[in-house]
Amino acid sequence: MRENYSFMDHNEFFQKLLATYRDSYNIEENFRVGNNIYDAYAFLDVSTSRYVLVKKAEIWRTDCYEHVFITHREQIVPDDIYLWEDQVASDIEPRLVRGGEATMPKDHMSSFVTGVFITNGPVDVDTANAVRDVRFYKNYKMSLRGYCQARAVLIDLKYRRVYGNRAAHDMVKDLRKSMRSLK
Repeated sequence: MRENYSFMDHNEFFQKLLATYRDSYNIEENFRVGNNIYDAYAFLDVSTSRYVLVKKAEIWRTDCYEHVFITHREQIVPDDIYLWEDQVASDIEPRLVRGGEATMPKDHMSSFVTGVFITNGPVDVDTANAVRDVRFYKNYKMSLRGYCQARAVLIDLKYRRVYGNRAAHDMVKDLRKSMRSLK
């Protein structure tokens, strides 16, 4: 049997997580997508470029984006994950990532749509599998205009466990480290 840590509830962890995002992301709480309201939406826009002597002589430019949707509840169930995954394909990618356009702008390199689900736990096997099975990948103009990928992470505060899909591998590693350091 796993040890029960239960060091903080989902509300406290949500506030700590938002504090880490505030430095770099634009955050909007109680964000509506379709009929669903997420506890927070965080947006990051990173642009990198190289130029010669003056900015008008730009050699190259890349634009990268991340859209983070955070949900925290006493208990997360598989339907919460399935709803978010469906909304990524039907609402989030077409409206927020592409802005209603047919494709991404010229200098776009990558966009991540990240779902963070926080629960007091425990997490059942079906919910953990729902997170692991999240798949969304779309390239634009044969990847000449970049790609969009969905990442999903589920945080079980009761047992200090972090689950994620394959695209969220690095996030899961970082969150596991931070979970060990929290008291």
